[in-house]
Amino acid sequence: MLRGVKQPEEFLGMENRSSDRDREQTQTQLQNHSQSQPQQTGFGRAGVAAAYARSFATLCAGPTETLLDDLGPGSGGKLLDAGCGVGGFSRAAAGRGWAVTAVDSSAEMIAATRAAVRGLPVEVRSGSVLDLPFPDQHFDAAVANFVINHVPDPRLGVREMARVLRPGGEVGLTIWTNQRTAQIELFSGSLENAGAVLAPGHRLPEEKDFERSVAGLAGIVQEAGLQPLVSREIRWTWDVRWEDLWAAVTGGIATIGTAYLRQDQATQNRIESEMRSLSAQFETDGLIRLPNVAAYVLAQKPQRPQSFRPIPATT
Repeated sequence: MLRGVKQPEEFLGMENRSSDRDREQTQTQLQNHSQSQPQQTGFGRAGVAAAYARSFATLCAGPTETLLDDLGPGSGGKLLDAGCGVGGFSRAAAGRGWAVTAVDSSAEMIAATRAAVRGLPVEVRSGSVLDLPFPDQHFDAAVANFVINHVPDPRLGVREMARVLRPGGEVGLTIWTNQRTAQIELFSGSLENAGAVLAPGHRLPEEKDFERSVAGLAGIVQEAGLQPLVSREIRWTWDVRWEDLWAAVTGGIATIGTAYLRQDQATQNRIESEMRSLSAQFETDGLIRLPNVAAYVLAQKPQRPQSFRPIPATT
C-alpha cells in the first residue's frame, strides 16, 4: 500500500514495489520540480500546446467556475487573464460578459488561445506576468490560474497584477499546494517502479519563494497591497482519458513529461507500463478520476494604499 499521502483511502490501493523512503524521495523531487521555472516544466517546447490542451489544460480548468462565480458578471468590464495557456479561461470569461485580455509568454499558447476565442471579445497578446505590458490601473479584474507557482519571482508577479488593477478591482489567484495529490502518487509511483532517474529539483531562492499553501498565497497577496476577500482550498476531480494523460507525458508536459523524456527507451517503456497499470486503480467507465486540491485567494485592491494584518485562511 502507498503510505504518507493525504488522499481518500479508496485512491491508495496501489501495489508498492519500492521502499517508502525511495517513494518519498521521488515524490519530493516531483514537487520540487513542479515549483521550478517554466522552462523546466516543458512549456517552451515545440508542440506543447496541442498536448497540453488535451491533458493538463483540462486539469487546470477545475477552478474556472469558482473564479468566475466569485468575480461576478463582467458587464463589459476589462479582465486580464495572465498566463492564459490555451485560452479555456478566457473563453469562459468572455461568456460571462467580460472584455478579456489574454496574455502568455509562449507563442504556441498564444496561437492556441487565438483559435479558442475566435469571434469573442478577447484580445490576445504576448507578455509575461512579471512585466505586464499595460499601464497602471488598466483592468477591472485579473486572474492568474496556476501561474504564480511557475514563475521565477512569484512576489513580483503578484505586484504586477496589483499594479494593473484599478482601485476596487479584484484579482483571483490559484496555485498548487504542498499537498501530494493523486496524480503525484500516480506519477511518482510510475517513475519509481520503472527505475527512472530524476534530475535534481530547482527550488527558488529563499527570498523569492513562499509557502505553497492558502496562507502562503494570501501572504504574498497582502505584501502586494491587496486585501484578501476569500482564502481557501478548492477541491475537484480531474477526469481524463488514458490516451490524453499519456499524450501529456510523451509531449513533455509538466514534471512527469520532462522526466519521461530524459530516460532511455527501455525506461520509457517501463514508465508507460507502470503508469497504465497504476492508473487502472483510478479508472471508472473509461475515465481516470484523480482528486485534486489547490490554494485559492480572491483579493481586492483598496481605494488607497494601506497596510493589512495577516488574516487566517478559511477552508
